[in-house]
Amino acid sequence: MKNNISIKKIIIYISIIIITIGAIIGVKFGIDAIILNKELKNAEKTITIRDDVKMYSSANTNKKYEKIELGTDVYVLKRFEDKDKEHWCKVKIGKKVGYVLEKNIGKYNAIYGKKNLMLDVSKFNLQNNFKNIGEFKAFILNNNIKFVYIRAGGRGYGQEGNMYTDPKADEYARACEYLEIPFGYYFLDEAINSTEIDEEVEFITNYINEHQYKNNVLPIALDVEKHVEKGRADDIWESRYMLINELSQKLKDKNKKVILYGNASYANQYLMQADLEMWLAYYPKIKDIPDYWYNDTEGDGARNDELIKKMVGWQFTEKGVKGKIDKELDISIVYSNYFLNGSTEDIEKDIKERKEMVFGPLNDLKNKAGYDGQTNI
Repeated sequence: MKNNISIKKIIIYISIIIITIGAIIGVKFGIDAIILNKELKNAEKTITIRDDVKMYSSANTNKKYEKIELGTDVYVLKRFEDKDKEHWCKVKIGKKVGYVLEKNIGKYNAIYGKKNLMLDVSKFNLQNNFKNIGEFKAFILNNNIKFVYIRAGGRGYGQEGNMYTDPKADEYARACEYLEIPFGYYFLDEAINSTEIDEEVEFITNYINEHQYKNNVLPIALDVEKHVEKGRADDIWESRYMLINELSQKLKDKNKKVILYGNASYANQYLMQADLEMWLAYYPKIKDIPDYWYNDTEGDGARNDELIKKMVGWQFTEKGVKGKIDKELDISIVYSNYFLNGSTEDIEKDIKERKEMVFGPLNDLKNKAGYDGQTNI
């Protein structure tokens, strides 16, 4: 009987110990969860910017780790320096919490110069240039891209002219939203009459209203261009600006800001009467990212004052820049303040400065030598 009582006591004691340990562990997990949730509220949104980043179980490179893919979302809970002056971050990746070296992660830097780089993408870039959306995000940070345009859809250039959406647009938009990079949508216009203009207005406004993001702040870009194959609007280039004006005005009436994207040569030849700022494509042979503007090239319209006044962005390559931008992508230089707040002040200042540089010396010559010629600046 005494032995049975002793065994019962032992079982009770062991049970109490187990329950106590469980309670302590439960309390600890609860406290850890509260601390983690508090840290997550103020967590920095970053991504891995290198291949094969390691997340360690503790802030020690000799400890257990797992490899993290390029462009993985990383929530930084805390930054600190260890005794060896190594900079670490306590992070949450998916459901796991660990530690990564600070140099392996990055976030969007919202510091702008007068002109900055802009990238535009469509589904084809996820087929041809990026293995996944993480690589897209890492490319943005590693190449100091400040703005992104995403193809949302448009009208097909074939005879049917069917409307379509880009199946990867939302994936790109969510990536830009996570990075907190200003982005916008572009739509391909192929309308050939007012009825089709109304269809495009409805299509564009519905898309924008159904895909709202905080960082979708750039103007809607209307893509108006000549295709390699014959496009349905190719026969109306002489009057196409009128339809573009109709489309843009109807979008403006719905409180949508609009710009025009197109080839610089066609813009110069056919679209000068379009009542829009322009983002234009011209690809010179380059060995570096240009530190000059389109008017300093040999492109059509480079000496057209009115075109340059309207020009807010220059797409200068579709092949990247060897040694600088290592992917064959559409990259533009843009006036940052225009895309941030609609200001054309920097454009006007640059035009004024260029004119003063040229007309000043020419006026001196005219005064001294009776020069009465003209120049296209």
